[in-house]
Amino acid sequence: MIPERLKRLAKEKWYVQGFNSTPNLIHFGITSAIIGCNRLLGYGYTRMIHVYKGSYLDFHYNVNDLKRVGRKVLENYRKDNDHIRKLRGKDTKDFKGMKTFQGYIDGQDLKKMKKEELYRNYQKAFGYHTRLLSRSHLLEGFGLSYDGEIKARVERFAHKLGKKTHELLMTLTTPVEKSFMAEEEQGLKEIFKATRKVKSFRQDARMKKMLEEHQKKYFWIQNTYAGSRVISVEEFAEKVENTRWEKEGPKPGTVEGGRLMAKLDKDTRELLELSNQLILWQDERKKEILIMIHYLDSLLCEIGRRKGIKPELMRFMLPLEVDEEKKITKSMLEQRSKACIITAIGDGNGVGISVLVGKEHEEFIKLLKQEEKEHIDEFSGMCASIGKALGRVRICKTLKDIPKMKQGEILVTVMTRPEHVPAMKKAAAIITDEGGITSHAAIISREMGIPCVIGTKIATKVLKDNDLVEVRANHGRISIIR
Repeated sequence: MIPERLKRLAKEKWYVQGFNSTPNLIHFGITSAIIGCNRLLGYGYTRMIHVYKGSYLDFHYNVNDLKRVGRKVLENYRKDNDHIRKLRGKDTKDFKGMKTFQGYIDGQDLKKMKKEELYRNYQKAFGYHTRLLSRSHLLEGFGLSYDGEIKARVERFAHKLGKKTHELLMTLTTPVEKSFMAEEEQGLKEIFKATRKVKSFRQDARMKKMLEEHQKKYFWIQNTYAGSRVISVEEFAEKVENTRWEKEGPKPGTVEGGRLMAKLDKDTRELLELSNQLILWQDERKKEILIMIHYLDSLLCEIGRRKGIKPELMRFMLPLEVDEEKKITKSMLEQRSKACIITAIGDGNGVGISVLVGKEHEEFIKLLKQEEKEHIDEFSGMCASIGKALGRVRICKTLKDIPKMKQGEILVTVMTRPEHVPAMKKAAAIITDEGGITSHAAIISREMGIPCVIGTKIATKVLKDNDLVEVRANHGRISIIR
């Protein structure tokens, strides 16, 4: 039987984001939001629900938490426009210890590490992982609460200027700096330009050195919340040799954006300036998270190796359970890996965790509100990147879906993350259920110059593979032709 407190929890209002993940590598999202934010910021989240089906997660944010955090972020920014920069500065100081720890682990042979030290270093890694988000988890509160208001304000401003809303919104919100994904791509492009006449890196010492330096800098770039993977020098070499580099996306933030920003009323300008600062912070934290996943997952997998448990099962063990004294069996992890729910309720003093499997999982699922499908021929979202496209749908919800993406198809997903970039490059257009102007899909689609509509809420529910659709990103509209 499910306790009454969890029944009440299920009936609350939730905002859901879906992506590939496993409990161990995303648990920092809970501890940072509920304990970290409340301790370091004085405000934060109080409850969360993680619903797993295999390694696909529906991450439930409590709507009241999001609104409260969003209001607090804006209130603090209006008191001090340097508020976000100061928080990022504190993060930078915290990261020094994390970088020292990463350097130490790089110099160790984990297979030879003593058991006590291995467990201790795992918990240190999880602590650093949590710290990464303990301030910046406020981003979700602001973005998910105020993106709609920002769009409405820009729409009114566009009407006064006689401009198109989507074009003005892009001009005002295009990041002034390249994302780390764009920087990595630029690094490979520079290698290509410098060595374009070389047939193979194996035959050229200069290219080999450049690729080795690139690999050392970006070996982690395909890590996800579902697991880590070290990208080899050979894989980067193949990418240099097999990629077409002609296409250039729009440049980062322009002078025009600054000129238009000055014409806005004070409240709208503050919202946009805050949003733009958070976009930069979001990209910075994502990079550090993906790097830290390498260390956390490496330590976890070595513990699993000694226990005789495969990595894909170890990742369903919660960080607090990674303890020699805890008796978490392989059969328990196998059950979780099929389907499980993790609930969290707490504050800055601590968090109560419940893991539901089997009949409890099924009962809790029934209590969560389910959105029914209906017959729809056209729907809309927010324009993230302008353009128009006609093509067949490819639904990419899991990591296994991404390699199925073909050139010229319409990428449809709940929300994009770095692991979706290979599919995004092939897409004629991108459509997402979730996300706002600070989302990964919005930032990367602009850099790539690909039409993109975000925040439709229903794209993955009403569309299916091979549906023929027309995307009119300028208007945020998607028409289903079938």
